Amino acid sequence: MSARNANAGGWLVGGMTAIGVYAGYVAARKGVRRALDRGRYAEWDAEWGRVEPVWSARFPR
Repeated sequence: MSARNANAGGWLVGGMTAIGVYAGYVAARKGVRRALDRGRYAEWDAEWGRVEPVWSARFPR
């Protein structure tokens, strides 16, 4: 293998590694955010379940 081919191969492997690390970071961030949002939505639903009967009683139909 020539020095030029070794250099090109190194850059290719390095670039692919950087892309893989970034993709892993994005996937982990998205997963954590989804888990946190799921918890927040569950809390909001529970709170609305407590507040909604009082809230809707204020507006007679």
